[in-house]
Amino acid sequence: MTLTRLAALALPAALLAAACSPARPADGAAPAKAEPGAAAAVATPAKTITPAEGAVWSFWQTEEGSHLTFAVPESDDTVNYFVCQTGTGSLQASMWADHPIPGDPGPEARTEMTQLTVSSGSVSKAYEAVAESEEMYGGSQVTAMQLGLDDPVIQAFARTGAVQFSAFGERTSMPAAPLAEVRKLLDACRKAD
Repeated sequence: MTLTRLAALALPAALLAAACSPARPADGAAPAKAEPGAAAAVATPAKTITPAEGAVWSFWQTEEGSHLTFAVPESDDTVNYFVCQTGTGSLQASMWADHPIPGDPGPEARTEMTQLTVSSGSVSKAYEAVAESEEMYGGSQVTAMQLGLDDPVIQAFARTGAVQFSAFGERTSMPAAPLAEVRKLLDACRKAD
């Protein structure tokens, strides 16, 4: 999947609205240690997504916004990314999952509501997300649309660079992002006064 494809992901307005509120943990799920106000992680994922050799963190900007990706440079292999429209005050986060969306392929990509849990150290928060089928790759791109820059998990990410995403029982495995790159992203995303 190309970075251009990732940057151009667009969802219908109805799905955007549905994906914007913070998610609650599933009934009976053991809460993860989190700062006050953060939703608990849903469950311990069973499968770890190992990035391809050569994946690195990169910050870049386009007309569509500011991006921080963990990917193999100049390839289609992107594990996860953060993106924001510059100056909006919120982030989108996305990860690749090997989870196929049920149904027959059609002219429109199939979607499914789910949760994307973002973790930094001991702080986690589950966000409502939309999984969009990727027929060519046999899985789905899971995207949470509104992560607040003041959310405790984003603040922990800003201090440490450590971040992991999980959805559909799968968890990413990445090294910490360089703090200078995280700072560039968050500074670009903050609302202009």
